[in-house]
Amino acid sequence: MIDDAIARYHDLLQSDPALAAASQEALDAGLRDENLFFGDRPLCSVLRPHMITTGQYARVREACRLVIGATIKVGARLLADERLMEPLRLSPREQELARVDHGYDAVSAISRLDAFLAGDSLSFIEYNAETPAGGAYTDVLTSVFLRLPVVRRFLDAGGYTLQTFDTRAGLTDLLLRCYQSWRGQKTPGAPSIGIVDWAGLPTAYEHELYRRHFAGRGLPAVIVDPRELEYAGGALRHGDTTIDLVYKRVLVHELLARESEAPALLQAYADGAVCMVNSPRGKLFHKKAIFALLTDAAYQGDFTPEERAAVRRHVPWTPPSRTARSTCWNCCGHNRSASCSSPTTTTAAKAWSSAGRAARATGTAPSTRRYKVTTWRRSAWRWRAPSSPPSSTGDWSSASCPWTWTPSSSTAPPTASSRASPARRYSTSPPAAAQPSPRSSCTSK
Repeated sequence: MIDDAIARYHDLLQSDPALAAASQEALDAGLRDENLFFGDRPLCSVLRPHMITTGQYARVREACRLVIGATIKVGARLLADERLMEPLRLSPREQELARVDHGYDAVSAISRLDAFLAGDSLSFIEYNAETPAGGAYTDVLTSVFLRLPVVRRFLDAGGYTLQTFDTRAGLTDLLLRCYQSWRGQKTPGAPSIGIVDWAGLPTAYEHELYRRHFAGRGLPAVIVDPRELEYAGGALRHGDTTIDLVYKRVLVHELLARESEAPALLQAYADGAVCMVNSPRGKLFHKKAIFALLTDAAYQGDFTPEERAAVRRHVPWTPPSRTARSTCWNCCGHNRSASCSSPTTTTAAKAWSSAGRAARATGTAPSTRRYKVTTWRRSAWRWRAPSSPPSSTGDWSSASCPWTWTPSSSTAPPTASSRASPARRYSTSPPAAAQPSPRSSCTSK
């Protein structure tokens, strides 16, 4: 059924060059007007949102619920017995910060499971459990797509509906729940929020999108570099503003590497003077070796049968690497399919993540008019609409605007047909940054 929705969308663009050109112009204008750029790169330059069925989305939600539920149980064991943390190779300072009671239940309150999604197959490749980004960008990009002429015509034609998500609202509710748990009944009123990250990063505008959303909810917020914070008299301040709740976007390892420049944030956290989400404790789940623990029977004692099955089905068997270099265990004589060796160090993990993203593109569209488009956590060759639409093998797929679709009740389900782009062979999974999983907003439930 999803093939027919995609074919109909493609047909609208292929049969009407003026519609394709107007839609591309509207997309470019929307990106400029909303400042949707990662540094100087536009977040999206393709014309079709990545579509999945409501059935696929339900299966993704269930898989996330079970795998994160298992991860929460692993986290409880790690906190109860620090000897079990050894495979994570935390630094002494990271271990010290992980011991701090951060005032709410979740080890990692805001998290994102990155995955490949192809049909009914879902394979997780990374657990971003420290500072997952992209939600605010996606909310605004979704609003841009809803204004595109081709999207309006697709919906006006009937047969399908598009479901969207409000990531910023979910994240704000989560922050407030964590804050309320941290403060207990001591301090009534709305918290003052500090969005903390280094100045000058390419994600800076997303911080502004969150600040505006917080303000619209009656929550005062400032965007602040950790070096500009001061801690004195039991209060964390930026200038004359006292900060109660830190929405932490700065990475812990970067903060520790420059702690002498910015000591106030971690000191206030250690003293319990501020609620921090995510706290440094999230590093327990963010370490790449967390998949090694999830797939190790020694850590699965508390798992339900459903959780064990979900881990076996969706999480690659992951023996921890003993060096920063990732290794192929299948090539080392281990007769185990679908295996993955994941480094734990940050530098190696970045290279590992980049290699994984590059592996997603397993083919290129057969055309002389192609543009390399970088979208959320994904690099692949994509079609970009020229002044006239490309050939029938063209693809206007966007991985940055995740919508599910549902056939209208008044329309009979379409018959199965082949894709309009038979040569499109790379993964069709939407990046998780752009699609909130059921637990990406709150893993403490």
